[in-house]
Amino acid sequence: MTEKYLCDNVPINDKFDKNCVKIDDNNLNSDKHLLHVMDKEKQFFVCNGVYVYNRGSCVMNPDIQKLITNPQSNIGASGQPVVQPEVQPPPVVIQPETPIVIQPAFTEMTGKYCGPFPGDAACKTDDTSDKCYPKSTLDECKASCGNDCSGISYDAGRKWCIKCDNLNDVKSHGAWGTHKNDNHSVGDQPVMLDEPIYKGCYQDGALPGAEFSSHRTLPTHHSGNLTKDQCRDKAKEQKHKYFGLQYWEGDGNIMTGQCFSGNELPKDKIDGCKSGGTYNVGGGWENAVYSFVKEEVNFVCKDQNLPNSEGTSLSGGLANNDGGITREQCINKCKDTNDCNGLAYKRNGTRCYIKKDFDSNNAKWDEVGHRADFDYCYMNKQEQLTPQLGSSKTSDGYCTNEASKTKINNFIECEKSCMDDNTCKGFAYLPGSNRQCIKSNDNCTNTSQHPDFKWVSFNMNK
Repeated sequence: MTEKYLCDNVPINDKFDKNCVKIDDNNLNSDKHLLHVMDKEKQFFVCNGVYVYNRGSCVMNPDIQKLITNPQSNIGASGQPVVQPEVQPPPVVIQPETPIVIQPAFTEMTGKYCGPFPGDAACKTDDTSDKCYPKSTLDECKASCGNDCSGISYDAGRKWCIKCDNLNDVKSHGAWGTHKNDNHSVGDQPVMLDEPIYKGCYQDGALPGAEFSSHRTLPTHHSGNLTKDQCRDKAKEQKHKYFGLQYWEGDGNIMTGQCFSGNELPKDKIDGCKSGGTYNVGGGWENAVYSFVKEEVNFVCKDQNLPNSEGTSLSGGLANNDGGITREQCINKCKDTNDCNGLAYKRNGTRCYIKKDFDSNNAKWDEVGHRADFDYCYMNKQEQLTPQLGSSKTSDGYCTNEASKTKINNFIECEKSCMDDNTCKGFAYLPGSNRQCIKSNDNCTNTSQHPDFKWVSFNMNK
């Protein structure tokens, strides 16, 4: 049987003295006795709380007992009256005003993560300046985003958190969930249309003849075979700029297809997406792409004349035999018509012909047989230079500290090429028909104007 002892102090090296006495189980009281040391053969108890050791027993501290019986008594341990110091009122502390912090609101996309994935090793280091790092909960992962990232991806099993630079490259993976930061802003946003316009047919995955790839140019897939309006609504829910319909052959309905959406216009335009319905749906691996982005468009008009064969006429032009049609009205008609990129305006105000596939670079200006009473106008589209990966504009001009210069498809591709290059700190982009990208090893703070080309420089803010 285990032996139990009541002591006034904890025994040292299991040595007993007159201050330890045996105690029976029936004399143990959980209020008075506290188990302090235990080994295989002995248990040592000491007096607990307001009780003190006295000749083998635990009795209430006399001073405590006096306070209980006489609450007005101020008796110290020595039995002398205790003089309480004068109580000073606490100083008035003026607390600084707490700033109001707007907590980000998030929209969930389950079963996805924002790529590219940096690798397992990166996610195990507790450095929130990295793309991936450990976080104990989803709420902690969201809090690490603040308002300065597009969103977060979280793996609840491994407790890994990814801070998303953008949500244009979202990958499917059952373990992850991505949460879009609805408060995120990347500067001036393009004007969005309520109803989309058709942009054209774009290759999805690899180009024909190239190695097959499952990469989706519009990364978010919406399940089902959807109509154009249904796919439009899905893209609007995600606040995406573009959506595409493809593979109408899947259910044999020329008016439905697989629906994809995203914020970056695909690059590889092809001749296709002719399903035969009242709107375009792509076939296998070809997206009929629609856009909510209202492009800033200028028209260049020339009083030089062209034959009617320039461009392809579209229905919906304007006619007024009494005159009164202005050139501005004719231009607006073209802006509001899908595929229109040129027009012929009769100077007496009676006719406005709108056209598609108008090639201003190869038009036969000032050749014999031209119509002498028309002005011809064509679109000069202004590309939106809206950062998506955290860069910010420094100035007009190009970086003088040039590391490399390449031809490029669009602004976002130039920005991404700098983001993916560890040595690139800034870049300059040349919009227009001769798009080029300069990458720089500094922040593009030192720039120079080109006499002929309008470059724009950006700091990558790495």
